[in-house]
Amino acid sequence: MSDIPATSARPMLPPAIWLGIFLLFGALLKAGGPVLEILWRQLAPVSYTAHMLDDYDLANMAGKNPAYLPALQARADAGDKSAMFQYGDIYDPTDFRCETSVPKNAAVAVFWYEKAVVLDDQGAERNLGILYQDGVGVPRDNAKAAALFEMAVTHHNDEIADDLLADMLRAGQGEPQDVLRAVRLEQASAAQDDVWAMLKLGTIYEEGLGVAPNEALARRYLDDAVANGDSETSGRAKALLGLYGLR
Repeated sequence: MSDIPATSARPMLPPAIWLGIFLLFGALLKAGGPVLEILWRQLAPVSYTAHMLDDYDLANMAGKNPAYLPALQARADAGDKSAMFQYGDIYDPTDFRCETSVPKNAAVAVFWYEKAVVLDDQGAERNLGILYQDGVGVPRDNAKAAALFEMAVTHHNDEIADDLLADMLRAGQGEPQDVLRAVRLEQASAAQDDVWAMLKLGTIYEEGLGVAPNEALARRYLDDAVANGDSETSGRAKALLGLYGLR
């Protein structure tokens, strides 16, 4: 009898586990870009990550982790108008676009928005207009708000500013009342997929607010709002279609 000891068979993984490993590997390979980006942003040094990000993404990172704020401020201090706007946006009490752990501070927002407006940044023009309209961090001033919205509309065709200025023109706030121009601005905003403008136009054309009533246009704009809106705006559009008997 041989003195060589018997070897036990190597344990084999069940086929189901191998299949799971194969599928997981395939999913990671397919989504490699996003997965690697998440790992990189979490594990890479802040200074290196901040250098690689654009202003918008850097602002989002700074909102979650204040360690990124100095990098964004350095860009703003260097004259980057986009960084000025993004830095102000982090502190803006009226704007919660980015998830933020940074305490809101209207004075800081106004300071950086004003610097960016001088350089004709459309986001700063729009957001500073909202602060003047609401009287946040500055005295309430509809004339200044309308002038800032005009800048964003005229220079950049900003769809949100279109909508905000249209509301002021309908009410005659900050500028003389001009309902027809308000409708044109809402149309321009809707053409850029602004669902709130679609909702307003549905009501405007159904009720003939400053224009001749037009049921077909009312239905079209409300149908567009249903198709393009989130759960809230789509639900409002469906409710208006039902209220107006346009279903």
